[in-house]
Amino acid sequence: MKFIQSIADKVIVFTGKHPDYTHAELAQMAVRLGARVGAALSKKTDVLVLCRPNERWKHSSYGLKEARVMEYQQKGLSIVMIDGDSFLSLRSSIPAGTIEPVSHRL
Repeated sequence: MKFIQSIADKVIVFTGKHPDYTHAELAQMAVRLGARVGAALSKKTDVLVLCRPNERWKHSSYGLKEARVMEYQQKGLSIVMIDGDSFLSLRSSIPAGTIEPVSHRL
């Protein structure tokens, strides 16, 4: 997976379930980082965040969104796929204490 430095001014879409954060919390982080959050994958998407890599990848099979990104990439669109950990590494620029994981609130 490709690592990116910033998602500012990019359209970002999340897929899969993250073990510590809801999609709403991840979206809030993305907005604080200057991104626009898309509800669905489209040609306008810049970044697809795979919150939990699809286990089927080990068997050369991809999920629908991942397959669509690869189709878009073959057509010349530059949609980047990153994993949830890479996305979370970008949050170092979010002020501490502004959001906490669901698991920490239980």
